[in-house]
Parts: sequence; structure tokens; C-alpha cells
Amino acid sequence: MKIKALFFASLFFSANFFATELSPEDIAFFNSRQDSMAKYIRLSVIAKTEEQRFAINEQFSRFLDEAFNHERAYAFSFDSLKQFKMLISADDKLLRIITWNIPKDDKTQIYFGYVQHYNSKKKQWQTFKLTDKSDEIKNAEMLKLTDDNWFGAYYYKIVTKKHKKKTYYTLLGWDGNTRITQRKIIDVLYFDAAGQPYFGEEIFEVQKTMGKTDKKITVWQKRVIFEFKQGVTMALKFDTSTDAIVFDHLSPEDSSQKGMYQFYGPDLSYSAYLFKKGKWIFVENADARNDKNQNKKDFNNPEGNN
Repeated sequence: MKIKALFFASLFFSANFFATELSPEDIAFFNSRQDSMAKYIRLSVIAKTEEQRFAINEQFSRFLDEAFNHERAYAFSFDSLKQFKMLISADDKLLRIITWNIPKDDKTQIYFGYVQHYNSKKKQWQTFKLTDKSDEIKNAEMLKLTDDNWFGAYYYKIVTKKHKKKTYYTLLGWDGNTRITQRKIIDVLYFDAAGQPYFGEEIFEVQKTMGKTDKKITVWQKRVIFEFKQGVTMALKFDTSTDAIVFDHLSPEDSSQKGMYQFYGPDLSYSAYLFKKGKWIFVENADARNDKNQNKKDFNNPEGNN
């Protein structure tokens, strides 16, 4: 749902336009909302029940709505949201995304978010509120989605890529999912000529195994979803040194558990995606020790949880 278009006249468009001067009144307004948001974030961490968490989230969202609906919200850095790792920005400085989650008592999650984007054709900022409909979305890997019909996730990285005249914002995210499995997600966000946001584009090459013979076929998906058991760590990172998305390969603990994702975890091998001609091309067994294949060389093994 588009909340508001933030207009400003006579903008000299350059890398410095984010430095638009804020008045003392503006700064006081934003700092007040930011302090209130930080207070409710801290309260949400110690909340013991689902009812408490949703009540706190309602108050937090009210202050965030007020701040993001301000006509100069684009010029404020929202450092507290960065501190809590809720706000990320694209390298081109034309996109900011805020996402967060509320854990339910049954260990499932509901996600909330905002997208703030500068429409260079209209010379205006636009803010969109994201509505999580992941519980209702089937076959998510193959669907083009919108801000009103969003496959909710917590995003921690934006990878900006351009092909011809189109900008793709590839999103790396996490979903706590259920009591027994969690998910890592590679999605893509882009904007049409009118500035409307869309999630999902058929640019991800995926190798699927078919039947008892495990015959591999190539399919093209609009997003990639990795599901694996709770309590383990799967690395999914963008490696700037190789300009690739690098990630742990997942396997079941036993071959008899194929398709039972509560038993899946990293198997000490790594794969990657390279962006070529507007597509994310799959590279299997990406490893720094193997430079026989030019597509595979110089990869660093990913570390950490992201």
C-alpha cells in the first residue's frame, strides 16, 4: 500500500542530495520519534506473550508511520533503526528498506516493513508499507508479488545490479518460519515506470533433482527459498571480492530424509550465484581451492549467520 509520495521541488540530483538540510524543528521531530521507537524495540525484546508483543508493535508502528510520512523523511538517517539492524540501504542511495518480525507463541512469525524509493522520473520519494501474506502464498518461488501481497522476511542485505535500463535490488533475507524449520531467502525488488514496487522476477537459475534417480533439471524461478532445521546456521552472503552471492549447500542428515527439511543443514560445500546478462547464474561447488573453472575461482568460504 503506497502511503505517501514525498515531493520536493528543484532538487539538484547528485550523490549528495541526501544531505538536504533539516531544520531544528525537523531534527527535533525525528529524534523524538526515533527515541520512542527505540524504547518500544527494547520493550519488545523482553515481552513474554504474543499479546504483549503485538501491543508494543502497534505503538512502535505508530511512531514509525509518523516519521516516514514526514515530507523530509528521506533526509533523516534513522540511526537507531540501523543500530537495531532494521534499516538497510542500497548502494545507489535510491532505496531504503525497513523490516522486522513479531514471533508468535506457536513459534511462527509475522513480518512488517516499509520500502522508501526515489523515483528519478517523477523526482519524488515514495514510501510503501509492506503487508505480509506469506501464510496465504503458495508456490512462492514462481510468483510476482507486490507491497500488498508480500512474502514476508527480515532483509539484511541489498545487492544492486543493473541490466540495460532496469535496476534489480536483490534482497538477502531470513524467515524464522516455524518451530522446526527456518528459511533463508533470495528475492528481487524492482520498480515499474510508474514507480510501483514488485517482488520476484524470473532471473534465478535453480538446479532441481527429479525422482528416485536424482536427475537434475534447470528451472528459472522468481525467488530462491532455502528451508532447513532450527538451531543450525546457514551462511548466505554477498561476496564483494568475487561479486557473487555465496551460500552453504544444504543436505539432509540421511538420504532417507530427503524433502524433510527439519533434518536439513549445511554439508560443508558451497554454491554461488553470479550476475550475467540480467540473470543470476547458479555455480555449484564454489570453492577457493578450485580454480580450474573460471566461474568458480577466487570464492571465499562464507562465514557467520548471514
